[in-house]
Amino acid sequence: MRLLVHARLILMLLLPLTLPTAQARELVFLAPTNHSEPLARFERGQLKSGLLKDLGDALARRTGQNARFLLLPSKRVGAALAAGQADLLCYVMPGWIEGDFHWFEALIPDAGLLVAHPKADLPARLGDLRGRRIGTVLGYHYPELETELGSEFARLDARDTGSNLDRLAAGQTDLAFVERSAFLAYQRRHPQAGLKQAWVVREFSAGCALSKLSAQNPDKIRQAFQALRSSGELARLLAPYGL
Repeated sequence: MRLLVHARLILMLLLPLTLPTAQARELVFLAPTNHSEPLARFERGQLKSGLLKDLGDALARRTGQNARFLLLPSKRVGAALAAGQADLLCYVMPGWIEGDFHWFEALIPDAGLLVAHPKADLPARLGDLRGRRIGTVLGYHYPELETELGSEFARLDARDTGSNLDRLAAGQTDLAFVERSAFLAYQRRHPQAGLKQAWVVREFSAGCALSKLSAQNPDKIRQAFQALRSSGELARLLAPYGL
């Protein structure tokens, strides 16, 4: 009986030491449901495919863990990451979300585009957009447009990027702000829509942010990202998506 009690005491003492290790075997990524292809394809409440899944799976393999994806609306991902509900958010930049995070090198090249309906009059400069309805995505920030247009930024929010482009194709808006990767993917699927690029608002390279409440070691995550790049695996992940 005494041996059994001693064994239980030892187990209780060791349990707090083993829990972080068990938790660290799962690398949890946030998957904003506002994304569309090529970043993400959602089906029945799960992230089924897309660059975010490929990148998450690859990083998890590099760190000897399993990837899990937590789906949330874009407007909630910053708070969720800050609260430690997940470890990582990828395809993000400082200023897109609020909070103090570990930031990792830019990995995904892209650009913010102003895209137009075939019959739309194209603006010559950002200032010409004052008062014009512009297709946007709920929860997304558009720093250039917000700074230039202020209260005259007439955004018309869609639930996700695909819906934003669908509205534009249907003529519900004349213009929409989207990422180049999403626009090119939409053009491949719907060439008959005839949408056209008005101009590039900004070129950028998005990276990843790690929660400061995560049990993951920031240095090991950084090394894993660097290994993805130096081995050529990152380039192979991006290539099928035209990035």
